[in-house]
Amino acid sequence: MNVVLRFRRWSVERLMDHPVLAVSMVALILRLGVALVLNLSGNWTFAPDASLYLVIGEAAADGNLDGFLRGYGSSLFHTTWAFSGQVAALFEIFGAHRLVLQLVSVFYGVVTAALVTILAGRLLRGRGYAVVAGLIVAVTPSQVIFSSVGLRESVVWVALVLTGVLLDRIGSEPRTWRVILDVCGISMAYVALTMTRNQTALLMLWCAGAALLVGPGRRTIRIVGLGLLLVVVPMAIGRSPGEIDFLNKSLSQLGSVRTYAAMGAESAITKPVPVELMLGGSESVGGSESVGGSESVGGSESVGGSKSVPCRRSSFQCRSIRLDEPMLDRERKVSDGGQEYVIDLEGTPVAVHNDLPASLDALPQGIVAVTVRPLPWEAGASLGRVAASVESVFWLALFVLAAVGFWVRRRDLGAVAFPAALVVSAVLSGAVTQGNLGTAFRHRGQILWALAILSVAAAEHIRDRSTTKPTVGTGKNP
Repeated sequence: MNVVLRFRRWSVERLMDHPVLAVSMVALILRLGVALVLNLSGNWTFAPDASLYLVIGEAAADGNLDGFLRGYGSSLFHTTWAFSGQVAALFEIFGAHRLVLQLVSVFYGVVTAALVTILAGRLLRGRGYAVVAGLIVAVTPSQVIFSSVGLRESVVWVALVLTGVLLDRIGSEPRTWRVILDVCGISMAYVALTMTRNQTALLMLWCAGAALLVGPGRRTIRIVGLGLLLVVVPMAIGRSPGEIDFLNKSLSQLGSVRTYAAMGAESAITKPVPVELMLGGSESVGGSESVGGSESVGGSESVGGSKSVPCRRSSFQCRSIRLDEPMLDRERKVSDGGQEYVIDLEGTPVAVHNDLPASLDALPQGIVAVTVRPLPWEAGASLGRVAASVESVFWLALFVLAAVGFWVRRRDLGAVAFPAALVVSAVLSGAVTQGNLGTAFRHRGQILWALAILSVAAAEHIRDRSTTKPTVGTGKNP
């Protein structure tokens, strides 16, 4: 018994001595284990999109990307280049194997957990709190899954957490040249996000700008950094200052994005509503009609703007891949009655509402969907959905504790501004754009690091309050 107690005490002490290494090892072991099990079993149920990254990665490595999937492959490769480019480079060296793809995601998943531990160690007192924050990211089941199956998610996470670390460094850095270097690092994270997920890049840019503006330190150098981040860097890569053009385009098509994401989804947040094109009922427009320039690829049938592409690669086995046109570029039509509509995957015209009242109406149920759904009582028969519903209880606790953590640390605005702003903006933007629970749940993972840090800040405050001994009076009047 004494030996067991000594071992436990020794393990905890070693964990506290090297918190980043300890958390990284836990994250690595879990992700490698899951990656190997999924790879050997050939089970891609958790991430159907992973097969798509295999296909375009091998096509790029073979030099066959031009014209691949009638141009869609090249477009997807370049819009996700921060992830797909690395996969293609490794495929050239080691061959196009699923495990190579998975290891890229595993690596960035481990780096995410390590960076969270570093950032928490800077913002919180004591190494124990930093370890807890890092372990939340390291062991949360969805975080493990999404960084083990060959998706771009973990690259997004790293860029966001790295931004948080650099913003915190700026607040405590007196030297101008170091501040400029940190702003350059933030700019590189932003550029990586533009080549991974445009919507998140937009949110990160403005949240980081707000954190720069309200943080401590010399105001002049912060304003200069803000100008570089919001104006110079976007224009240098051919985008508009502050991503205004992308923002305007997105705001005018929020209803379209929700509708496209809900098409054919079993977990649609709001089912698409058919449109009556003629008097007497709804008109079917034929399942083979192409929307937005979609074409049949490789002899597969194109349905409602979607492409079904069989995998013909000899280096791996995968299911048929179903490709949709980019959401903001799909063709919309107008009925005789003036109603905008698109053709769904079954060839039926469904209504699209891009006006502001429609987006405001979608906001309440959207907030619930992107934060805590699926709830346990609506889990359904799917194993993945049951697992997600159980984890949603954990997410609810994180959101509540994170709100408390922000409130108790509100005077330290420079430390909590970026994670808090990112959580709020990601929830609000997701509420008016997400069309199905699966995508909403997956995108929720990009704010887990922020919730973990703010939640542990709340736990730190609660423990401090509980361990503070009340002052005992003498019972005598002065």
